[in-house]
Amino acid sequence: MERQSCDTCGAYLPADPFTPCACVSRQSPEFYVGEGAVARRGDFVVSAVGMMKIIINADDPENRAVLRYASDLGEAGIETDEDFIKLHDLGEDKFYVDNNPWFEVYSTFEDGEVSEPLYELDEAVALMIEWHDKATERE
Repeated sequence: MERQSCDTCGAYLPADPFTPCACVSRQSPEFYVGEGAVARRGDFVVSAVGMMKIIINADDPENRAVLRYASDLGEAGIETDEDFIKLHDLGEDKFYVDNNPWFEVYSTFEDGEVSEPLYELDEAVALMIEWHDKATERE
């Protein structure tokens, strides 16, 4: 049986048809920092760019954690966008964002265009698909 791909990010879906793709609950670019291309269609790519610096327990030097990469999030127990919201609601002394990344859509052509910063994965993927489809129509 052929594995199905997610319509949003292109990743293979879990075998269980009732389990959604991880991207459904991971729209924030922080989950993709340092991961390379997040999605690709033809010569068009979505990538998380910019630096990330999130400080957890900023007011507690003994328990302070600085998160810079997507892998740091899981180690800190941040698995979904909802987890970000819960931490943010604790206030800046518990959860402080010093630098935040964004998504960019770009083409791999020599004179390729680059999008404005985008902050949700589904927006970035939709723009990538739009650009790809326009380029395909011109061919």
